[in-house]
Amino acid sequence: MLSAVEKEVSRRNILPGDIGGRRQTAIEAEDVELSKGKKTSSAGLIVGLLYLACWVVLGYSYAFGKVKSKYSDKVHLKYNEDSRKRGSFLFFSSLLLSVAAILYRLITEEGTNM
Repeated sequence: MLSAVEKEVSRRNILPGDIGGRRQTAIEAEDVELSKGKKTSSAGLIVGLLYLACWVVLGYSYAFGKVKSKYSDKVHLKYNEDSRKRGSFLFFSSLLLSVAAILYRLITEEGTNM
C-alpha cells in the first residue's frame, strides 16, 4: 500500500524532491542491519536437545523395556515385536539426530570463534 501511495503522489508531481534520497538512505541502513543477522538462542538449542532426549528415552523404553513377573523371577519384554521395531527406529533415529545437532553446534561455534 505504501508503494501505491508513493506511486500516486509521484504521478501527481507532489512528491518532495528529497524523498528518493531519504528512501535510498533508509534502504541502505536496513540492508546493513539485516545483513548482520542475529545469533541463535542457546536456550532454543537446549530445548530442542531436551525434546530429542525425550524421544530417545521413549524409544529406548519401547525397544528394550522389560517387565518382571510377579510370581517368578522371569523377565519378559514389555512390548510386542512390532512396537519394539518401531521403538528401535525411534531410539536410534533420535539418538542420531541428537548427536548430529550437538556436532553441528560445536562445528558452527568453533567456526565463529576462529
